[in-house]
Amino acid sequence: MPTALESTSVGADVLEYIYGPGQTERQLWISDFIKIVDPWMPYIPISELHTRLLNESKQLKGEDILLLACIKLNTEPCPEGQPVNKQYLAVKSTFVSAEIYGTLSIRLLQASLLLLLYEHGHGIYPSAYTTLGVCARYLGALDIETGPYAGDWMDGEQRRRLWWVVYVMER
Repeated sequence: MPTALESTSVGADVLEYIYGPGQTERQLWISDFIKIVDPWMPYIPISELHTRLLNESKQLKGEDILLLACIKLNTEPCPEGQPVNKQYLAVKSTFVSAEIYGTLSIRLLQASLLLLLYEHGHGIYPSAYTTLGVCARYLGALDIETGPYAGDWMDGEQRRRLWWVVYVMER
């Protein structure tokens, strides 16, 4: 089972959304995310955002591109005030592709939670409900729970935070 989404499996619409003309403001999207989302839902380590998403010298993996697209969805105003737009549909369909390719990773769960936040915040139902179900299933598939974690402290803390975010969003 692949653990990472290849960048070749990310749709052209998502790549254009991130890399298209005038889309060079990754630093701005990340800083807006840190100001808007992170204070009340800190489940993605800020150091990880900087090292993985802002490093211009390395090519982003597909799941990193998807995470960046979800960050952008949550930090920019909706085009024409329509939350169900071309960009949202491109991102949503890439999640379906990731599922078809059998991708399973913490990074994809983080991106799914941002998609859930976007859907819930814009009243996109029943999509928000089904995305929540996907997030809950990812917790089980990745063996993420609130109990003690035998590995690295930072990894254990990140896993606990992911579990709690899914729990809070479900409530």
